[in-house]
Amino acid sequence: MSHTSQSRQPAVAEAEGAQGQSRRTNHAGEVRADQIKLLYDQLPSALVAIAVNSAITAFVLWEQSPHPALIAWLAFVGALTFARYVLGLAYARAGPARDAAPYWGRCFLIGVGLSGISWGILGSLLFPQQSLLYQAFIGLVLAGMSAASLGTLSSYPGAALAFLLPAILPYSVRLLIQNDPLHIAMGAMALLFLGMMYLVLGRLHVSITSSLRLRYENLDLLGDLSRARIEQEAVNQRLHAEIVQRREVQTNLQEREALVHAIINSLAAGIVVLNAAGRIISVNQAWQTHAAASDDPLLRDVTLGTDYLAHCAAAAGRDPVARRLAAAIQTLLRDDIPETTLEYRRDGAESQWYLVSVTQFKSSHGVAVISHLNITQRKQAEERLLLAAVFENTNEAIFILDKGLKILAVNKAFTEITAYRADEVVGKRPNRFHPYRFDPDIYRHLRSAIRRAGQWQGEAMGRRRDGNTYPVWVSFKTVRDQQGNITHFVIVFSDNTLRKKTERHLYELAYRDALTKLPNRAVLRKHVKHAFAQADRHGWQVAVMFLDLDRFKFINDTLGHEAGDQLLVEVARRLVHCVGAEDTVARLGGDEFTVVLEHTAHSREIARVVKKIMRTLAQPVTIGGHEIHTSASIGIAVYPRDGENESVILKNADAAMYRAKEQGRDRYHFYTSEMNALALDRMWLEGNLRGSIQRQELQLRYQPIVKINTGKMYKFEALARWRHPQRGWIPPSEFIPVAEDIGFIVPLSRWVLQQTLQHMHVLAKHKLPALVGAVNISARQFRRQGIMPGLDQFLRQARSASGHIIEIELTESSLMQDTESATANLQGLRERGIRIALDDFGTGYSSLRLLKELPIDVVKIDQSFIANLTTNLDDAAIVQAIIAMAHSLKLDVVAEGVETLEQATLLERWGCDAAQGYFFSPPLASGDFIELYQQQISRH
Repeated sequence: MSHTSQSRQPAVAEAEGAQGQSRRTNHAGEVRADQIKLLYDQLPSALVAIAVNSAITAFVLWEQSPHPALIAWLAFVGALTFARYVLGLAYARAGPARDAAPYWGRCFLIGVGLSGISWGILGSLLFPQQSLLYQAFIGLVLAGMSAASLGTLSSYPGAALAFLLPAILPYSVRLLIQNDPLHIAMGAMALLFLGMMYLVLGRLHVSITSSLRLRYENLDLLGDLSRARIEQEAVNQRLHAEIVQRREVQTNLQEREALVHAIINSLAAGIVVLNAAGRIISVNQAWQTHAAASDDPLLRDVTLGTDYLAHCAAAAGRDPVARRLAAAIQTLLRDDIPETTLEYRRDGAESQWYLVSVTQFKSSHGVAVISHLNITQRKQAEERLLLAAVFENTNEAIFILDKGLKILAVNKAFTEITAYRADEVVGKRPNRFHPYRFDPDIYRHLRSAIRRAGQWQGEAMGRRRDGNTYPVWVSFKTVRDQQGNITHFVIVFSDNTLRKKTERHLYELAYRDALTKLPNRAVLRKHVKHAFAQADRHGWQVAVMFLDLDRFKFINDTLGHEAGDQLLVEVARRLVHCVGAEDTVARLGGDEFTVVLEHTAHSREIARVVKKIMRTLAQPVTIGGHEIHTSASIGIAVYPRDGENESVILKNADAAMYRAKEQGRDRYHFYTSEMNALALDRMWLEGNLRGSIQRQELQLRYQPIVKINTGKMYKFEALARWRHPQRGWIPPSEFIPVAEDIGFIVPLSRWVLQQTLQHMHVLAKHKLPALVGAVNISARQFRRQGIMPGLDQFLRQARSASGHIIEIELTESSLMQDTESATANLQGLRERGIRIALDDFGTGYSSLRLLKELPIDVVKIDQSFIANLTTNLDDAAIVQAIIAMAHSLKLDVVAEGVETLEQATLLERWGCDAAQGYFFSPPLASGDFIELYQQQISRH
């Protein structure tokens, strides 16, 4: 036996063992099903025996046992027998599916057990106490029933035992408990009989089970033999088919080999086959033909048996192609590369292209195939296709002329650009459309360049079929043969219309404002420099005006940015109309414009132009159905009086414009030297104010607000103060407007609110009664709704569930611009429990509609009315009217700036609710304020 067959045997045995185990497992279920089937098959006879025995037993014991008990027992046996009969019928109707259901066996065991119990009742409860003969009769009946059960119940494990134990055991116990030795002996014999029955039962069960299992194993063996016979027949058929197929394959291979040889010999490519040593073992007819007629070292002197690698190596010194091919073959064989190719050209009377392909394969006949093919015609066709593709698909128009200047061919781009079809121009001279015919100078330069260098290129104008001209870029090329004779002319031109438009567009983007088309900042500086140079040369003056539209942001916010853009375009048009052709109007961005007036003689001329501009801009503009009235603030600087270069002049004009805005807008202002100092001071303020919070230069002061009738403090106002390390205290009247302009007012207001809440937290730590803290909020922050998130955060930090400890002070101007939005914002504050105070009342619009419609709690009378309260009857009347009007609307009134007892007395007499001012207390630092508050509490 071979090693292979020996090693295969354990695997086969293991597989067969696994198969046998699976079969045994399957047979266990089949045997169990057969055992149950045997039970139910013998059930009818068993039931008949039970019915007959029970009837005989009842008849024999009729005189020895109580009739009711005997009748009850007989009824129980009859009902049980009928139930088991019904169970047998159900099993018969269940069909093949019952074999997979284990509950049929359990149901049978229950019936057998109940039957055993019924006979146990006979041996225990119906036991004839006085008659030994009847007692022995019962024992014989039980013994007979038990013996009969061996034949019907031994097939299923536990079935006979389920009957014997409840049937005999009670009878044995009843005998054993008697005092009579004979009864005890009979009870012991009954137990002995039970044990013997159990042993016989086991043997019968094993015998029946083994016979059933053996039956199925025999069936398996028969099935295995049948399958083995079928498989053997199939193997024999496959072997026969394989033998036939191998014969057919061998025949086909022989035919195919002959066909391959015929094909190889008929190929135009020369082919040789190399063995592992690199020698040629096969060569086709084409290779031999090419080798006989060629000077190519790769072909010459190559025959059967030639060491081709050595042949290429010998030619490598004088032929680089042979060197490359030898290296490629060696690399292919060494690195197991499947294929490599090499294209090369041989120059001679005519250039020839060749393709060498080396393909590796593994066989007993060879290891590599080399093919050598002349591909000159293919290369030429590829070049022609490439030239045709370039000619047809290039974006430039091309037309080819013969030496008589007649058109031979035009490409697709030519017809697209000129709108002439090819059949309309081929064979004709290009007199009507070629690009250089319309400019004599270009034509002259072209002829001179052609005579001198044979080519020319440059810009010209072309003409389409409809007569329209267009810019082109032209290239003219002369084509000569090898002897230098002219054969063709090639003219290439492209439509430069898009490029010219792009250049103009880029110029507009770089030097023009996209909206108004006015010069931008870069062009303005060039114009200003040029104007200054002309002024220096001729002794003129140049006026530079900075113009900023008034209230343009309000127009943008209310009517939208599109309306604002339309207004800027209209303003640009009007400005250009107001100045001369030599003057410049530019837009710097936003709503800022610059006007440059050249060679002005004196300021009166400048003022005349400025007034004309202001009158023109004052005319209303209708946009989107709205009539818009606008004005401008204009600053003017004059060269060379106000500066020596354009940077200084532009800066000074800007400063003058801001001065005009400060003086009330809708006016103009000439630059003065004092403005520079003001501008520098403002710049200093802007730069230092931005970092004042981080440098901790800002401080808060708290001014008490008292009930005017009691003098008791009930709230305070938080006031920001700025102490600079070098300049000292800077008044709020100086830095608050700057903060408004540069947007610093928003972080400043938030800082004030945060510090105020911290101060109130300190009051709580001192266990002082809570006071309402009044904080001024800027109009910008209020319109942005930026106060809401910050306020919620600060209130959480202050551990306050509501905002009842905060009062927000707003000016009339912040509420007038957008009443609807203001109402929504104020309502949001009121929902947080925050009180709203209208600050500086009387100095602005003083609109009764504001007091009626907006959710306001407090009106604060401006201190300008309080200052002259005792000396000016008009101010006194205004204050009385404000107090009466506010009380009629159920609003509290607070007077600001109370400094004398007389003022406080009058205010109390007129019913004013509260007051603040130096008469009561100046603004105090946090510690001083707490001390004052503690003193007041101790006094009251």
